[in-house]
Amino acid sequence: MTSPLPKNLLILGFGYCGSEVARQATALGIRCNATQREVRSSIDGVDVIAFDARELSAEFLEALNNADALLCTLPPDDDGDPAARALKGHIANASKLRWIGYLSSTGVYANRDGGIIDEGSEADATDTVATRRLLAEKQWRTIANERDIASALFRLAGIYGPNRNAIKSLQEGSARNVHAPGVLFNRVHVHDIARAVIASMQRPQRNALYLIADNEPAEQSRVLEYAAEITGLHLPKPMSLDDPEMTEGLRRFYESSKRINAHGSCQALGIQPHFANYREGLNEIKSNDPT
Repeated sequence: MTSPLPKNLLILGFGYCGSEVARQATALGIRCNATQREVRSSIDGVDVIAFDARELSAEFLEALNNADALLCTLPPDDDGDPAARALKGHIANASKLRWIGYLSSTGVYANRDGGIIDEGSEADATDTVATRRLLAEKQWRTIANERDIASALFRLAGIYGPNRNAIKSLQEGSARNVHAPGVLFNRVHVHDIARAVIASMQRPQRNALYLIADNEPAEQSRVLEYAAEITGLHLPKPMSLDDPEMTEGLRRFYESSKRINAHGSCQALGIQPHFANYREGLNEIKSNDPT
Protein backbone atom coordinates (compact mmCIF):
# COMPACT_ATOMS: atom_id res chain seq x y z
CA MET A 1 0.00 0.00 0.00
CA THR A 2 1.35 3.40 -0.95
CA SER A 3 1.00 6.82 0.69
CA PRO A 4 0.32 10.12 -1.09
CA LEU A 5 3.32 11.83 -2.63
CA PRO A 6 4.72 14.81 -0.74
CA LYS A 7 3.55 18.23 -1.80
CA ASN A 8 6.85 20.05 -1.25
CA LEU A 9 10.27 18.43 -1.72
CA LEU A 10 13.50 20.18 -0.72
CA ILE A 11 16.58 18.77 -2.48
CA LEU A 12 19.97 19.63 -1.03
CA GLY A 13 22.22 19.68 -4.08
CA PHE A 14 20.89 20.39 -7.58
CA GLY A 15 23.55 18.26 -9.27
CA TYR A 16 23.46 15.17 -11.45
CA CYS A 17 21.18 13.07 -9.25
CA GLY A 18 19.31 15.94 -7.61
CA SER A 19 18.25 17.45 -10.91
CA GLU A 20 16.89 14.10 -12.17
CA VAL A 21 14.92 13.59 -8.95
CA ALA A 22 13.51 17.11 -9.37
CA ARG A 23 12.62 16.47 -13.02
CA GLN A 24 10.66 13.33 -12.21
CA ALA A 25 9.10 14.79 -9.08
CA THR A 26 7.82 17.94 -10.78
CA ALA A 27 6.34 15.77 -13.55
CA LEU A 28 4.28 14.10 -10.81
CA GLY A 29 3.05 17.43 -9.46
CA ILE A 30 5.46 17.77 -6.54
CA ARG A 31 6.71 21.29 -5.92
CA CYS A 32 10.51 21.20 -5.73
CA ASN A 33 13.05 23.54 -4.20
CA ALA A 34 16.71 22.67 -4.74
CA THR A 35 19.95 24.20 -3.57
CA GLN A 36 23.16 25.35 -5.16
CA ARG A 37 25.95 27.35 -3.61
CA GLU A 38 25.16 30.77 -5.02
CA VAL A 39 22.40 30.51 -7.62
CA ARG A 40 18.93 31.90 -6.98
CA SER A 41 16.66 31.23 -9.95
CA SER A 42 14.02 28.93 -11.41
CA ILE A 43 15.20 26.10 -13.68
CA ASP A 44 12.67 23.90 -15.46
CA GLY A 45 10.04 24.58 -12.85
CA VAL A 46 12.38 24.05 -9.89
CA ASP A 47 13.08 26.93 -7.54
CA VAL A 48 16.87 26.88 -7.02
CA ILE A 49 17.97 28.51 -3.77
CA ALA A 50 21.45 29.54 -2.66
CA PHE A 51 22.67 27.38 0.22
CA ASP A 52 25.62 27.87 2.55
CA ALA A 53 25.70 25.59 5.58
CA ARG A 54 27.67 28.25 7.48
CA GLU A 55 25.02 30.94 7.00
CA LEU A 56 21.47 29.84 6.23
CA SER A 57 19.44 32.32 4.22
CA ALA A 58 15.87 33.35 4.95
CA GLU A 59 14.80 31.89 1.59
CA PHE A 60 16.31 28.54 2.45
CA LEU A 61 14.76 28.41 5.91
CA GLU A 62 11.37 29.22 4.43
CA ALA A 63 11.74 26.34 1.96
CA LEU A 64 12.76 24.01 4.80
CA ASN A 65 9.79 25.00 6.92
CA ASN A 66 7.41 24.37 4.00
CA ALA A 67 8.91 21.01 3.01
CA ASP A 68 7.26 17.73 3.89
CA ALA A 69 10.15 15.77 2.32
CA LEU A 70 13.90 16.46 2.22
CA LEU A 71 16.55 14.71 0.15
CA CYS A 72 20.28 15.28 0.62
CA THR A 73 22.58 14.56 -2.33
CA LEU A 74 25.61 16.48 -1.03
CA PRO A 75 29.05 14.88 -0.51
CA PRO A 76 30.27 14.44 3.08
CA ASP A 77 33.35 15.93 4.69
CA ASP A 78 35.63 14.66 7.47
CA ASP A 79 32.92 15.30 10.06
CA GLY A 80 30.05 13.71 8.14
CA ASP A 81 27.48 15.85 6.38
CA PRO A 82 27.84 19.62 6.79
CA ALA A 83 24.17 20.12 5.91
CA ALA A 84 23.05 17.66 8.59
CA ARG A 85 25.12 19.47 11.19
CA ALA A 86 23.84 22.88 10.14
CA LEU A 87 20.18 21.87 9.89
CA LYS A 88 19.75 19.62 12.92
CA GLY A 89 18.21 22.30 15.12
CA HIS A 90 16.12 23.79 12.31
CA ILE A 91 14.72 20.40 11.30
CA ALA A 92 13.59 19.88 14.88
CA ASN A 93 11.24 22.82 14.33
CA ALA A 94 10.23 22.04 10.73
CA SER A 95 6.77 20.81 11.67
CA LYS A 96 5.64 19.79 8.16
CA LEU A 97 8.60 17.48 7.49
CA ARG A 98 7.63 13.81 7.29
CA TRP A 99 10.47 12.14 5.33
CA ILE A 100 14.27 12.48 5.00
CA GLY A 101 16.35 10.75 2.33
CA TYR A 102 20.12 10.57 1.87
CA LEU A 103 22.05 9.43 -1.21
CA SER A 104 25.00 7.32 -0.11
CA SER A 105 27.15 4.73 -1.89
CA THR A 106 27.81 1.00 -2.07
CA GLY A 107 31.41 2.05 -1.47
CA VAL A 108 30.64 1.67 2.25
CA TYR A 109 31.08 -2.09 1.71
CA ALA A 110 34.63 -3.44 1.65
CA ASN A 111 36.05 -5.74 -1.01
CA ARG A 112 34.28 -9.10 -1.28
CA ASP A 113 36.48 -10.62 -4.02
CA GLY A 114 33.41 -10.88 -6.23
CA GLY A 115 31.10 -11.92 -3.40
CA ILE A 116 27.53 -10.76 -2.97
CA ILE A 117 26.30 -7.73 -1.02
CA ASP A 118 22.67 -7.42 0.05
CA GLU A 119 20.68 -5.32 2.49
CA GLY A 120 21.87 -7.42 5.44
CA SER A 121 25.58 -7.10 4.66
CA GLU A 122 27.85 -5.23 7.04
CA ALA A 123 29.04 -1.82 5.87
CA ASP A 124 32.66 -2.57 6.72
CA ALA A 125 34.81 -0.39 4.44
CA THR A 126 37.41 1.58 6.38
CA ASP A 127 38.80 4.00 3.81
CA THR A 128 38.31 7.73 4.30
CA VAL A 129 35.51 8.15 1.76
CA ALA A 130 33.52 5.26 3.23
CA THR A 131 33.88 6.39 6.83
CA ARG A 132 32.70 9.87 5.83
CA ARG A 133 29.64 8.37 4.15
CA LEU A 134 28.80 6.17 7.12
CA LEU A 135 29.05 9.10 9.50
CA ALA A 136 26.77 11.20 7.28
CA GLU A 137 24.27 8.33 7.11
CA LYS A 138 24.24 8.09 10.90
CA GLN A 139 23.74 11.85 11.28
CA TRP A 140 20.72 11.96 8.97
CA ARG A 141 19.18 8.85 10.49
CA THR A 142 19.61 10.31 13.98
CA ILE A 143 17.92 13.56 12.94
CA ALA A 144 14.97 11.66 11.49
CA ASN A 145 14.62 9.45 14.56
CA GLU A 146 14.73 12.43 16.90
CA ARG A 147 11.87 13.93 14.89
CA ASP A 148 10.14 10.53 14.81
CA ILE A 149 9.70 10.63 11.04
CA ALA A 150 10.48 8.27 8.15
CA SER A 151 13.94 8.13 6.64
CA ALA A 152 15.68 6.31 3.79
CA LEU A 153 19.34 5.68 3.02
CA PHE A 154 20.05 4.91 -0.64
CA ARG A 155 23.35 3.13 -1.20
CA LEU A 156 24.03 3.65 -4.90
CA ALA A 157 26.16 1.61 -7.27
CA GLY A 158 28.28 3.34 -9.92
CA ILE A 159 26.18 6.16 -11.36
CA TYR A 160 25.85 6.71 -15.10
CA GLY A 161 23.39 8.28 -17.51
CA PRO A 162 23.26 11.11 -20.06
CA ASN A 163 26.60 12.95 -20.32
CA ARG A 164 28.19 10.56 -17.79
CA ASN A 165 28.84 7.19 -19.38
CA ALA A 166 31.25 4.97 -21.27
CA ILE A 167 30.22 6.40 -24.64
CA LYS A 168 30.94 9.93 -23.45
CA SER A 169 34.37 8.93 -22.11
CA LEU A 170 35.23 7.33 -25.47
CA GLN A 171 34.11 10.47 -27.31
CA GLU A 172 36.20 12.70 -25.06
CA GLY A 173 39.26 10.45 -25.14
CA SER A 174 39.25 10.08 -21.37
CA ALA A 175 38.41 6.35 -21.25
CA ARG A 176 40.87 3.95 -19.62
CA ASN A 177 40.54 0.38 -20.89
CA VAL A 178 41.67 -1.36 -17.70
CA HIS A 179 41.70 -5.14 -17.89
CA ALA A 180 41.10 -6.57 -14.43
CA PRO A 181 39.62 -10.05 -14.93
CA GLY A 182 37.07 -10.98 -12.29
CA VAL A 183 36.83 -7.46 -10.82
CA LEU A 184 33.10 -6.79 -10.96
CA PHE A 185 31.00 -3.66 -10.43
CA ASN A 186 27.31 -2.88 -10.55
CA ARG A 187 26.01 0.31 -12.04
CA VAL A 188 22.80 2.30 -11.82
CA HIS A 189 21.26 4.70 -14.31
CA VAL A 190 20.40 8.09 -12.83
CA HIS A 191 16.83 7.62 -14.04
CA ASP A 192 16.47 4.57 -11.77
CA ILE A 193 17.92 6.44 -8.81
CA ALA A 194 15.19 9.06 -9.07
CA ARG A 195 12.52 6.39 -9.46
CA ALA A 196 13.73 4.72 -6.26
CA VAL A 197 13.66 8.00 -4.32
CA ILE A 198 10.09 8.73 -5.39
CA ALA A 199 8.98 5.16 -4.63
CA SER A 200 10.47 5.47 -1.15
CA MET A 201 8.56 8.67 -0.47
CA GLN A 202 5.39 6.77 -1.35
CA ARG A 203 6.34 3.99 1.07
CA PRO A 204 7.63 5.89 4.11
CA GLN A 205 9.38 3.77 6.75
CA ARG A 206 11.54 4.36 9.77
CA ASN A 207 15.26 3.72 9.11
CA ALA A 208 14.78 2.30 5.61
CA LEU A 209 17.87 1.12 3.73
CA TYR A 210 17.90 0.48 -0.02
CA LEU A 211 20.57 -0.80 -2.39
CA ILE A 212 20.06 0.82 -5.78
CA ALA A 213 21.84 -1.07 -8.54
CA ASP A 214 21.28 -2.83 -11.85
CA ASN A 215 20.95 -6.59 -12.14
CA GLU A 216 24.23 -7.37 -13.89
CA PRO A 217 27.63 -6.73 -12.30
CA ALA A 218 30.34 -6.68 -14.96
CA GLU A 219 33.97 -5.87 -15.57
CA GLN A 220 34.48 -2.23 -16.51
CA SER A 221 36.45 -3.20 -19.61
CA ARG A 222 33.44 -5.11 -20.95
CA VAL A 223 31.24 -2.04 -20.55
CA LEU A 224 33.76 0.05 -22.48
CA GLU A 225 34.04 -2.61 -25.18
CA TYR A 226 30.28 -2.64 -25.60
CA ALA A 227 30.16 1.16 -25.85
CA ALA A 228 32.77 1.01 -28.62
CA GLU A 229 30.91 -1.84 -30.32
CA ILE A 230 27.59 0.01 -30.65
CA THR A 231 29.11 3.37 -31.61
CA GLY A 232 32.15 2.48 -33.72
CA LEU A 233 34.28 4.68 -31.48
CA HIS A 234 37.95 3.84 -30.97
CA LEU A 235 38.67 1.55 -28.02
CA PRO A 236 41.85 2.54 -26.17
CA LYS A 237 44.65 0.03 -25.78
CA PRO A 238 44.23 -2.35 -22.83
CA MET A 239 45.92 -1.46 -19.56
CA SER A 240 46.85 -3.92 -16.83
CA LEU A 241 46.77 -3.07 -13.14
CA ASP A 242 50.57 -2.87 -13.08
CA ASP A 243 50.76 -0.56 -16.10
CA PRO A 244 53.05 2.39 -15.26
CA GLU A 245 50.42 4.76 -16.72
CA MET A 246 47.87 3.70 -14.08
CA THR A 247 47.29 6.36 -11.47
CA GLU A 248 47.26 5.35 -7.83
CA GLY A 249 43.62 6.42 -7.50
CA LEU A 250 42.55 4.30 -10.47
CA ARG A 251 44.52 1.34 -9.14
CA ARG A 252 42.76 1.62 -5.77
CA PHE A 253 39.40 1.65 -7.56
CA TYR A 254 40.12 -1.81 -8.94
CA GLU A 255 41.12 -3.24 -5.57
CA SER A 256 37.47 -3.85 -4.66
CA SER A 257 35.20 -6.36 -6.38
CA LYS A 258 31.64 -7.12 -5.28
CA ARG A 259 28.23 -7.97 -6.69
CA ILE A 260 25.22 -6.01 -5.46
CA ASN A 261 22.01 -7.96 -4.99
CA ALA A 262 19.31 -5.28 -4.88
CA HIS A 263 16.33 -7.57 -5.32
CA GLY A 264 15.16 -7.06 -1.74
CA SER A 265 15.24 -3.29 -2.16
CA CYS A 266 13.34 -3.48 -5.45
CA GLN A 267 10.69 -5.63 -3.82
CA ALA A 268 10.35 -3.26 -0.87
CA LEU A 269 10.02 -0.27 -3.22
CA GLY A 270 7.68 -1.99 -5.64
CA ILE A 271 9.87 -1.25 -8.66
CA GLN A 272 12.35 -2.94 -10.98
CA PRO A 273 15.25 -1.16 -12.73
CA HIS A 274 14.16 0.45 -15.97
CA PHE A 275 17.72 -0.25 -17.16
CA ALA A 276 18.45 -3.76 -15.89
CA ASN A 277 22.02 -3.80 -17.22
CA TYR A 278 24.64 -1.57 -18.82
CA ARG A 279 23.69 -2.64 -22.35
CA GLU A 280 20.13 -1.37 -21.98
CA GLY A 281 21.37 1.87 -20.50
CA LEU A 282 24.02 2.49 -23.16
CA ASN A 283 21.62 1.65 -25.98
CA GLU A 284 19.15 4.21 -24.63
CA ILE A 285 21.90 6.82 -24.36
CA LYS A 286 23.05 6.14 -27.92
CA SER A 287 19.49 6.36 -29.28
CA ASN A 288 19.06 9.78 -27.73
CA ASP A 289 22.45 11.02 -28.95
CA PRO A 290 23.27 9.14 -32.16
CA THR A 291 26.35 11.27 -32.80
